[in-house]
Amino acid sequence: MQKSNSSFTPFLAGLGVGIVATVLLVPEAGRKTRNRIGGIAGRAADAWKARARNLRDRTENLLQVGKSTWKEQEIKRRETMSDLKDKANEKIDDAAAAAKKAAGKVVDTSKDVAHSAGKKLEEGGKRLQDA
Repeated sequence: MQKSNSSFTPFLAGLGVGIVATVLLVPEAGRKTRNRIGGIAGRAADAWKARARNLRDRTENLLQVGKSTWKEQEIKRRETMSDLKDKANEKIDDAAAAAKKAAGKVVDTSKDVAHSAGKKLEEGGKRLQDA
């Protein structure tokens, strides 16, 4: 793209020089020549202004699309992060519940073992008293 741009500029410059030379070298009255040059320059200026407005409008539209896309992506990122946070909290809650359940089982098992050991000690104590 750079190469076509660099060859296009000399072309436009040559075209402009050619047009000006043609207008100046054509035998006409001075006022008429000046009016022609002014008309040509005015039309060229209008064409460049129109192209500049078109470029500005397209650039503004592109900027708006970019901003809109950025906002949409930011919203999606926040939603994703919120979803991940919720899932992480669920996993933590599940792990806490499982740990609490396991701890409860350990307590229950410990109570059963202690009760069983207490019964055996009691039985052993009775045997000692009977003997």
